[in-house]
Order: sequence, then C-alpha cells, then structure tokens
Amino acid sequence: MLVAVADPRAQHLARRRNADRGLLFQETVDVTRQALGAIDAALVRGEPAIDEDFAFHRAIAAATGNPQFPHFLEYLGRFIIPRQSIRVAAHRPEGQRAYLETFQREHVVICDAIAEGDAAVAREAMRQHLGNSQARYRRLAAAPAAAGPGRIFRKE
Repeated sequence: MLVAVADPRAQHLARRRNADRGLLFQETVDVTRQALGAIDAALVRGEPAIDEDFAFHRAIAAATGNPQFPHFLEYLGRFIIPRQSIRVAAHRPEGQRAYLETFQREHVVICDAIAEGDAAVAREAMRQHLGNSQARYRRLAAAPAAAGPGRIFRKE
C-alpha cells in the first residue's frame, strides 16, 4: 500500500527536518496536538472524525517541509480513512466509539513521539498505526455476513 510507505516516511522527515528549527518544531507539535484535540471533540460529539483524522495526517505531512507529501495526501483524499467506506457496529454506538478510540490511542503515541523528538519511535508508531488500520479495515470488509444485519456495512 503506497500510503503505508509514504506516511511513515513523511512523519520521519517531519521530525528530522524540524529537529533544528525550534519555533517551527513547536508549531508542528501544536498543530498536531490541535488535530488530536479536534478528533477527541468529534468523538465526544459521537461523530466519526473523518475530516479531523485526515487533518492529523495532513499536519504531519505538511511538517516535512516537502510539499509533495501534503499534495500526495490531498490527491488520495479522505478515502485513506477506512471508516469512510465501512461503518463499525452502526447499531451500537459503544462499538463505534471503541473502534474510534483505538485509532486515537495510536495517534497519541505518534504525536507524543514527535513532541519528544524521537523520530525512530514516531516512525515506528506511524508504521504500526497504518498497518493496524489496514488490518482492521480488512477484517471489517471481510466480515459483513458474520456480523449480522446492520452491524457492519459498506456505504453505497
């Protein structure tokens, strides 16, 4: 998957390039934390946080200083967010919430590693997040019949 290669690399470049930039680095951390806060707020409102999740990844891509990373994400669009095409436990809000909180915990690990200046940990956390997201998506996409009516469905 192209995103699985590009996004961790974007994150790594963001951390490396910002290491010597002081204020710019702090701005990167602030924007990334604001994106996390926006996701949290959407989750509290019971929303799927698709736009907010995309903004989180876009903030990391923009922080690389390489305009090709944010352009690439914009090209792919919000379709890189799997829950845009698959809904989880739609009839049970607690099932949806648990799913959403899982990816948010992964985002916090990424953001904390960036803030701590640990490019290797941040890169690995992003790689794990994307791999976990891909695995979750595959499980959900493969299981509609087993889940029962209304539990998991593809958006038409």
